[in-house]
Amino acid sequence: CGPLLLYEDDPSNTYTIFYELPSYLTSYYTSSQVYTNINVPDGSGVTELYFPLIPVPTQQVGVYLFPVVGAVVPGTDFQIMIHVALNGNLPFSGMLEFACDPALTIVSVNAPYTATPTGFILDYSLQPEQGQIYTVTLHAPALPAITLGQMLHFNVEAEAPASDDYPDNNSNEMSHIVQGSYDPNDKTENHGPQIRHADFGTDEYLNYTIRFENTGNGNAINVRIEDILNDQLDATTLRTIAASHDYIMERTAETVVWRFNNIQLPPSVENSNIGHGYVHFEVKPKPGFAIGDIIPNNASIYFDTNPAIITNTFETEFVAELSVADFTTDLLRIFPNPASAFSKYLVYNDVKNEKPWYFFDVAEFTTYNNSKEQIIVVNMKDKKVKEYTL
Repeated sequence: CGPLLLYEDDPSNTYTIFYELPSYLTSYYTSSQVYTNINVPDGSGVTELYFPLIPVPTQQVGVYLFPVVGAVVPGTDFQIMIHVALNGNLPFSGMLEFACDPALTIVSVNAPYTATPTGFILDYSLQPEQGQIYTVTLHAPALPAITLGQMLHFNVEAEAPASDDYPDNNSNEMSHIVQGSYDPNDKTENHGPQIRHADFGTDEYLNYTIRFENTGNGNAINVRIEDILNDQLDATTLRTIAASHDYIMERTAETVVWRFNNIQLPPSVENSNIGHGYVHFEVKPKPGFAIGDIIPNNASIYFDTNPAIITNTFETEFVAELSVADFTTDLLRIFPNPASAFSKYLVYNDVKNEKPWYFFDVAEFTTYNNSKEQIIVVNMKDKKVKEYTL
């Protein structure tokens, strides 16, 4: 956190001074240094106190998806980013698996990969506290192969060490809307506009992306983003996951500011990333969220001294069941299929219908059946049978 200064003009006052680690660092470091009966004698000048952090041998892998564009336009290419990071102090190498909506075609990845029926796998290798961003270019077919307003789904999983003490962020999902046109300065959240209440735990995060674009005719010297978090969000849990440029983040209560000083962002160039930027962060809802609760969130983007550009207000609603259309067999999708050897989940994107469906293993024992759920998450990690029939 850098140096902190204590000013005191009364030498009779004494202090006990220690450093309390943020909760998200306690798995990686310990700090036991405590200074007691500290005072500041007259004319003593500056006394420096140090609080060494003792590393705990750890490896914790986190993987995140976030959009480069705010919406998918039919008949065009678009990009999404995968950010995999290693927290801790020991290196790790593993495999990453990406699955995309079957309506899409993968055009390219900025790293060697092996194609799979639903996406691709690639090998990654990280040093302690290192992150790697993979850019995936995809093609969206023209109408009517996809429809305006359709939600496209993406999933990524990163192989993690057995000692990983927070497996919840070894995988990440994202939904992306198909839209005819969109504002280049926008805000989105990975889960989409609705989250099934029963599927979202109290330790899970909302994952927001704020994008900005210089649509002027000269460089933007400084860019500032201000986000006043809704009071249903726990501002103390906010963490910046990734950003397009170097930044300084400041938080005062619910107000979060990202400053991109001297960014020198050029005017945007069509069909490129020139002139574009983003910040991706996660934050937890406060405990007690219930069915019917709606969490709105937007941001203000400032280019130099110009008036603020206000993004769209993204609303996240917790629902009992996801809103879906009448059942058609064309909308029954299974992914990732096949699941990988280390896959934690097999996700069924079913549409709500009146007739039950059944999930059998090869011995024809029913493993799961349901007639109401749109998204079914079946834990595949410990299953011995590897072939199933729907």
